[in-house]
Amino acid sequence: MINAICSTLKIKKEWLVNGEGEMEETIETSQSAKVLAELYNTNLSGKL
Repeated sequence: MINAICSTLKIKKEWLVNGEGEMEETIETSQSAKVLAELYNTNLSGKL
């Protein structure tokens, strides 16, 4: 799941997991916000 998030959002795994280093692998903010919103909504829907 972490690899999929990093690949989709184009962020570095080290940054996501450990909070170290640079986050970026450039991506438009609106695109990453949309993907995160979709992931969040999917996870909430499954728990209801």
